[in-house]
Amino acid sequence: MHGAGLPENAMPALPDLRAPTAAGLVRAALPFAISLVCLQLLADRLSALTLGDLWEQAARIGPVHWAGAAAATFLSFRALGRYDAVAHRHFRTGIDPHRARRAGAAAIAFSQTVGAGLVSGAFARWRLIPGLTPVMAVRIAVFVAVSFLLALGLLLSLAVLLTSVAPGFAWAGWSGLFLSLGLVALAFFRPTANLGRWRLRLPSLPALGAIAFWSLVDTAAAGLALWLLIPAEAALDPA
Repeated sequence: MHGAGLPENAMPALPDLRAPTAAGLVRAALPFAISLVCLQLLADRLSALTLGDLWEQAARIGPVHWAGAAAATFLSFRALGRYDAVAHRHFRTGIDPHRARRAGAAAIAFSQTVGAGLVSGAFARWRLIPGLTPVMAVRIAVFVAVSFLLALGLLLSLAVLLTSVAPGFAWAGWSGLFLSLGLVALAFFRPTANLGRWRLRLPSLPALGAIAFWSLVDTAAAGLALWLLIPAEAALDPA
């Protein structure tokens, strides 16, 4: 007897065993090639250090400071993942914000470890988010890098004006503040700009505010982590 509705010569479906395409092979092999290059670069940079030196320095840091630095680092990465969420919203990629945040934090961690931030960061985002094109991955990486640097410029300007960490450089603080306010005004009055055949859409005011806020959280947490791990004899002012 044959199964109901099945022809007499019906065969079970077989998995698709087509040979992989050249593009598929490149996509699979590229991460391993980049990993080998990064390992070689790290080996060269760490050749002057010994495990004994590293252990001696690490042992001088108390467990409370290690725990505090770990917590601050966790907060910093939770904040910097938000940059990607803002970028995806700006480019209207339709990517889930939670996925965008996780991929962004991982991509920034990867790029900060191996260097070549724009290249390695774009590659990590492309690998971590299915359906994201290489071109859009590069756009996201550039957006995150440029927007963070602009927000960092604003934060540094405020730090110069509100603290005494850089006496005599108030002019630099005011200059950075006015440039930042000029960018906000440009985004409000001229949200799009034509650069030849390219049309540049500036972030909205809520996006700029979000970037500035998360940059403050990110840099403050990262600074706290660094301060907790600096030897006590350095006597560095937390400000």
